[in-house]
Amino acid sequence: MTRAILESLVADGEIIGPQLSFAGLDLARADLSGGIFEGADFTGADLRGANFREAMVTKSRFEGADLSGSDLAHASFVECAMVRANLASTKMSLANFVTSDLTGAALQSCDMTDAKFVECVLEGAGFSGSRLLRTGLLKCRTVGMDLSGLFWESGAIFEGDLSRVAMGGTRFFRAVFKDCSLAGASFAGIEFEGCQLMDCDLTGCDFSRCNLKQTGMIKSILHHANFDGARMMMGIYMEAQLQNASLRSADLTNAVFAKADLSEADFAGARLYQAIFQDANAPRAKFTQCDMTYADLSHANIEQADFAGATLARAVLHGVNDRNANIPNRRQAMPPDVERTEADNWQTRWKKP
Repeated sequence: MTRAILESLVADGEIIGPQLSFAGLDLARADLSGGIFEGADFTGADLRGANFREAMVTKSRFEGADLSGSDLAHASFVECAMVRANLASTKMSLANFVTSDLTGAALQSCDMTDAKFVECVLEGAGFSGSRLLRTGLLKCRTVGMDLSGLFWESGAIFEGDLSRVAMGGTRFFRAVFKDCSLAGASFAGIEFEGCQLMDCDLTGCDFSRCNLKQTGMIKSILHHANFDGARMMMGIYMEAQLQNASLRSADLTNAVFAKADLSEADFAGARLYQAIFQDANAPRAKFTQCDMTYADLSHANIEQADFAGATLARAVLHGVNDRNANIPNRRQAMPPDVERTEADNWQTRWKKP
């Protein structure tokens, strides 16, 4: 089988199946655009610079094949074996990889704009230096991936295990992480600006000095997480579990912790200007030396919490449970709002005696 014959079959619209083997062949720069491949064998083939644009590839084998510099734009690879394949520097815009095995594949320096990986095996795959714009990894096996040194914008990772993924020098912007496990991972200094990490396990993660501006971690588990010195302005942490988390000297201006569990969390020295803590559970939390100007702690549980040295100018302490709390500067806060208290208890007026 030669390159010319293969190109002719593809041009004629023939389905390339398992009856023909291309294993180990030199198919560099072959024009296979728009081809239909079902069960084809390209194991160890030289496909450098090949054109697979808009191809439909199903149950085909590319183990150890070299596809570096090839064009895979708009192509679909379904149930393909691509273990240790070299896909570096390929064009993958709008490409789809579904239930394919890319264990140990080289995916460095690729253009993955709008590419999707669905239920694929990506363990040990390297993505460093690639462009990931609106790229999605959905229900993939991701242990040991290398995401270092890349910029990922507006993408999504669903149900991935990122606890042992290399991310040195990586920047995430407006990306979505849903139901992911990142427990114990270190993200110190990494940017997550505008990202959403929802329902994720972030137990013990190190986010110190991270850029988390406008980042959301709604309903995520953050036990013992470290946010020291992080920039967390306008972040959303509603219903998050931040027990024993450390947020010392973090900038939490306009951050929202409504209904979050902040038991024994340490906010010492943090900037909490206009932060929202409505209905938060924060027993024994430390707010020492914090700037809590205009902060709203309505109905929060701050039992035994420590506010020593905290600035509470115009802060709202309406309906808080402050039993045994240390609040030396309580007078700086807003006075009790009688009308609001009556409004909170409006239902009692209609109870039958």
